This record gives sequence, structure tokens and C-alpha cells, in this order.
Amino acid sequence: MNFTSYLMSNVKFALKMGAGAIVFSLLIISSSIDLEFGMFWSIVGFVVASIYNLPEYLRYKKREYSYKRNQRKAEKLEKQRLNEIRRNTALYLQDLNQMIQEVEFMSDGDNLYSFDLNEKIIYKTNDDAVMLLQKWKSDLEQIMANHWDKEINQFYENTISTFKQNIYHSSLNTESIYEYFKTLNIPEMYKQILRDPHLLKNELNKVEVLNKELNQDFKRLQRGVLGEQVVEKELLKYQGDYMTLFGNRIDMGEDGTVENDVLIFSENGIFTLEVKNIKSTGDQYLKISKDGLWYERNSLYSEWQVDEKSSRIVDQVNRHVYLTQKFVTQTTTNKVYVQPIIVISNDNVVIENETEWIIVRPNQIYSCIRNAQRQFTRDQAKEYYRLFEKYDIGQAKFQLIDYGYQIERVTSHLHLIEQSTKLISRLNSIEMNRS
Repeated sequence: MNFTSYLMSNVKFALKMGAGAIVFSLLIISSSIDLEFGMFWSIVGFVVASIYNLPEYLRYKKREYSYKRNQRKAEKLEKQRLNEIRRNTALYLQDLNQMIQEVEFMSDGDNLYSFDLNEKIIYKTNDDAVMLLQKWKSDLEQIMANHWDKEINQFYENTISTFKQNIYHSSLNTESIYEYFKTLNIPEMYKQILRDPHLLKNELNKVEVLNKELNQDFKRLQRGVLGEQVVEKELLKYQGDYMTLFGNRIDMGEDGTVENDVLIFSENGIFTLEVKNIKSTGDQYLKISKDGLWYERNSLYSEWQVDEKSSRIVDQVNRHVYLTQKFVTQTTTNKVYVQPIIVISNDNVVIENETEWIIVRPNQIYSCIRNAQRQFTRDQAKEYYRLFEKYDIGQAKFQLIDYGYQIERVTSHLHLIEQSTKLISRLNSIEMNRS
């Protein structure tokens, strides 16, 4: 208890003793109030209470003294600690400044790589796109082989982690260090990295994302082009029996354009081939039901599921047939029947066709053409071939991410990452040497 509590406790006990003495005198000794008697016992009560409470009061004073002494000691230690932090921070910044002055920084921009794959788009045909993607894929693989592997990534991770631990070391003023980073006369991108080295991880992640997206686009386009190449190779075996146009595209005015994967002109008619390289990997099964829906499953024992994407193939073919026939009618006034053939260009998928649609493998195309009924003379077939060749406006070009542009930027930033990591590694040595 403090002194006030000690005093109040004694007074309360004294008052109780005095009051008790007065009541005792009234009841036992006399019928009148004896104030002196009450005062005497109040004094006695105060003395007794003071003696009784004295040990508790002394214990309190001892604790109070010990607390203040420890507080003064803690304040002194804290002052020493802060002085030590200021001294260590000053030494750290001095070494850091000297080290940074020795570094030659890249100056090709003030900001880190802003990753937006759609930032630059180009337009290419599928064939050209595959060739470009093949080149970009090879370029990126070479870059990653030189600048990116498991050991390098682990080095980056360890370096960044150590730097964060050092900056937040208990013997350094982290806030002062970050303020110092802001004042450095170096490119802004390096300031960003020094303030938050985990940005380097983000930069590395961008490389992985770019590689993943590029490979996905390449596989998607390559699958289609490879399927068409398989068909082209098969058709060339019988080139003397018919004439072929690959990727023929005709402008149909308000109807847009019609682009046939393959057009075959023979005495047995005009054939449009829709080439699909679908379900080319794994266990795949296709069923085209009588109602026109396409179903898929990945094993003999699983349930059939509607394949909505493949089901739209027929709509696509119908449009090609309609516009191709319309083109012939508009340009020659002749009415011809263009015969559609859907070609699945791989041997992987198992096909069940319950419809009248011709759905075949590449090695069955020739039989389909040979078994069709004769419609033209050889010269007429040549005339139609020349007609489509004359009006061909070239294959359509589609949007393609300019991965070459992105790879150039990534390459530059991989050098930035390497230089930044080396810088941070050197800065880490300051802390290790000092500690």
C-alpha cells in the first residue's frame, strides 16, 4: 500500500476504536459521553494500526524503490541500445553508400517490367504464327537455360530472405535505412527493389508465366497446323487424281468470308474438308449421335458427356458448304453440290459415327472422293479450281501476342534481376561482416 492508503487505514481503525470506547463508557461506566476517554482509545487504535500496517507499507516502499531503480536501469539500457542502433545504422549506411557508389546500374527505364501480355498484339496466319511461336519458344528456352534454373532460383530466394532479415535486424534502424534508399541517386527500379526485394520474386514469376502462356499458345496452334500437315501429306499422294487448294479464303461481301481448310476439285465433285486434330492425347472417345450432338468420354467405362465445342463443328461445316456453293452460283450461275468431309487428323481418338456425315481419318479421304458419283468433266473441275484460285484473298490473320516483344523485355529484366541480386548479396556481406 502507498502512504495515503497506509494513513487512511490507520485513521479508520483509530476512529473505530474511539467510537467503540465512547459506546463502552456509555453502557458500562457512566451515562454521559466521555470524549477524553474516546480520544485516548482513538490514539491507542491509531498507534496499534500503524504498527500492524507498517510491514505492508514497508514492503510497498521496497517494491516502489525496486521498480523505479529497474525503470532507471531500463531507460539507461534503452538509451544505450538506441545509441548503439544509431551507431550501427550509421556504419551500415556508410558501408552501404560506399558499396553502391562502386556499382554501375542499368539505366534502361525507371520502372520494373509491367507484365501485360496483351500490351502488344500482332496479326499472323496460323502457319506463320506457328513458325514464330516455334522461334520464340526456342529463344525463351535458351534464355531460361542461361538465366533460370533451380539452383539460380534458390540463390535468389536465399539472397532476398537474408537481406530482409538483415534490414530488420534488431541492431539497425530499418526506417532510417528505407529513408536512405529513397534519397539514393540511382534508377527508380533499383530503389523499388531495395525497398521491397520480394519484387524480384514477382519478376521471376513473370518469366514463368510468359513461358507457360507461350507454350500453351504454341501447342494449341501447332496441334491444328500439324493436323492440316498430316492431311496435306496424305492428299499429295494422289495429286494426279484431283486438284487441291489449302486454306482458300473467299470474300463473300455481307456474308463475310469463307475459308475452307482444304478444297478438292475432281470429276466426282467439289469437296470441302474440315480438318480437326481433336482428342489427340490420352484415352479419348467420340460419339456423334443421330441428333447431331457430339459426345466424349475418356475411357470405355465412363459415361458419355456432351462435347459442346465439338458439336459446333457441324455448324461450321454447314456454313462453309452454304457459302462455297453460293460463291459458285454467284460467279458462274451454275448450281453445284459441295460435299463436306470432316477429317479427324489423328489416330488417337476412337470415333463412333451414327450420322450420315462423312467423318474419316486422313487415309480414308481418297476412298471418299473415288466412291462419290461423277459430276464434272476433267476440264470443268479445272475451271472450278481456277475460279477459287483466282478469288482467293489469302488466309485470314488472327491476333497473336507479340511474345518476341515480351521476351526482349524479360531478357532485359533478367539482367536487372541478376545485377540486383548481386548487389543485394554484396549488401548482405555488410551485415555479416559487421555482426
